[in-house]
Amino acid sequence: MKRGKKNSDVMTINVGIMIAEKIKEQKIYKTDIAKKMGRQETAMIPILKRPSVQTYLLWEISEAIGHNFFHEIAEALDEKTKDTLTNGKQKEKQKIAELEKENEKLKLEVEILKEIVKGKNGG
Repeated sequence: MKRGKKNSDVMTINVGIMIAEKIKEQKIYKTDIAKKMGRQETAMIPILKRPSVQTYLLWEISEAIGHNFFHEIAEALDEKTKDTLTNGKQKEKQKIAELEKENEKLKLEVEILKEIVKGKNGG
């Protein structure tokens, strides 16, 4: 899947390129798609040059081509969020391990302090 510019560490999808690739793959004429959408024959040209399109327009194109672009976009988003969640979980596990280690150290210190106090009180 073609991706667009990277904005603040977020990769976006170039919908125009995605549509153009599907048209080429299915060997469909742009004019036929425009006709199915009830638009002028040249309507597809500017759409394919855009990195994004409005939802209703993508819906019309999806129906005209017979391809669910929304599903394709959702899969790309699932991949991105899966990576984010995985990294977040790894960081959480690392933090938990650090806290458990610190907890064990503190327990040992408490036991040492108890022994010191016990010794001073003549125990």
